Amino acid sequence: MFPDAERLEIEGRTFPVTVHYARELIPNYDLTTPNSFIDYDAIAQAVLMVRRGKFDHFDVVAKGAGKAAARHWRRYSKAILIFMPGVGEIKQMCRVLREKADSEDGGTRAGLIPEDSILPLHASLPAAEQKRCFEVFDGKIVISTNVCETSITIPDVTCVIDCCREKRLGLRKFVMEMCTLRLPVLQEQFCSKASIEQRKGRAGRVQPGICIRMISRSYAENKLLAHTEAEMDVLPLENIILQLLVGLQDERSKKILMPSSLREEQEKDMTSTLSTSGDTTTIS
Repeated sequence: MFPDAERLEIEGRTFPVTVHYARELIPNYDLTTPNSFIDYDAIAQAVLMVRRGKFDHFDVVAKGAGKAAARHWRRYSKAILIFMPGVGEIKQMCRVLREKADSEDGGTRAGLIPEDSILPLHASLPAAEQKRCFEVFDGKIVISTNVCETSITIPDVTCVIDCCREKRLGLRKFVMEMCTLRLPVLQEQFCSKASIEQRKGRAGRVQPGICIRMISRSYAENKLLAHTEAEMDVLPLENIILQLLVGLQDERSKKILMPSSLREEQEKDMTSTLSTSGDTTTIS
């Protein structure tokens, strides 16, 4: 379209990230847990293993033994990013980690999980608490929603622990006495392959990193969708169409978007409704 336009190329550099699956790292790990497919204790165990520098019964990457193997794994413990599907799951994960921080193996005696290093991150947090997640210090553990997948980058992350689940808008059927409705609601589901690959890359910003996925390798390779479905293909368009029809009628509807005069406009101008022909009719 613009054959003579100048083109700028900005090269990025990422370090290699090694992927491991929970069943390969954690002995007797059971994927059939009843709590929404999220095993909080197993995630906490993975955090302890990374911080301790030791994975029980695991000798694939760290081929040495003893102190050499521990040094290999501890290099990934500078900052750990844990992906959870929602705010409720983040709070539960923080509670479990704080319990580990108070325990003998993870708390002040061992120094593996300092309580002030457990940092939640989601959109509803105050700005001051969000900024804390970007401070650089060893042992930081950030528990986040998929806001850290693309929107936010924490550059010092060296280990990603991914539950491989997210909450997205989807349709749910509600059976009423007089009718059946299909309404858009937030639903928890497994991520796509593209999403877990994007999350993996968060561990390779400053040095080689590791990504621990809390699912089996076979499930990741054979069951996950290649890409996340577009919301346009999933959600009904009736609400958007109605909003467009209402918003394009006259200048009065544009004023409704102004917060300062919202109440006045609602009282004066929101006494009309959309007729079947697309015109507005006044309600007496």
